[in-house]
Amino acid sequence: NTKNPKKPLSGITIMLDPGHGGDDSGAIGPLGLQYPEKKINLETAQRLKRELELLGAKVLMTRTTDVAVSLEDRLAASRKALPDMFLSIHANSMADNVDISKINGFSAHYKEALAKPLAQVLANQSAEAGRRNRGIVYNNFYVVRGTWTPSILIETGFVPNPDEFELLTSISGQKQLAKSLAEGIAEYFSK
Repeated sequence: NTKNPKKPLSGITIMLDPGHGGDDSGAIGPLGLQYPEKKINLETAQRLKRELELLGAKVLMTRTTDVAVSLEDRLAASRKALPDMFLSIHANSMADNVDISKINGFSAHYKEALAKPLAQVLANQSAEAGRRNRGIVYNNFYVVRGTWTPSILIETGFVPNPDEFELLTSISGQKQLAKSLAEGIAEYFSK
């Protein structure tokens, strides 16, 4: 099996799941509904899709526009496509009664044991993108219950934190994260 070093993800199918959408805005930050989590998630997913395709992957998306997709439909799409990996992309929020400037970082959430190594790789890669690595978390999120493939949910940062909001919404911040995650995914599949 001689893989093209420039296309290390050739033959790999990855499903990206931008969280929220439609009337479900997700977390709200400094710009309120002008730039809610659902928009951040979609932009991040689109940048990651491009990076993964450059590495040779086939990338499927649960949504490509601002539409509502139920949790059931997201998981059903993964079950139907049986990708080599399912990645749900989210950005975090926090309670109102905390110092928002002190809560930051990236985390990777998994449920099934087969997803834990991938979660670890992605959490480690977040530091490459200048994010604080909050580590991996066992979590029974609906969309990561796929036993057919490593299924992960990432929280790319905290929307209400002004510094992280800047990272999450800037083109450079999104590109840096997408590139780091794509490199981590390529590393994971090269093992």
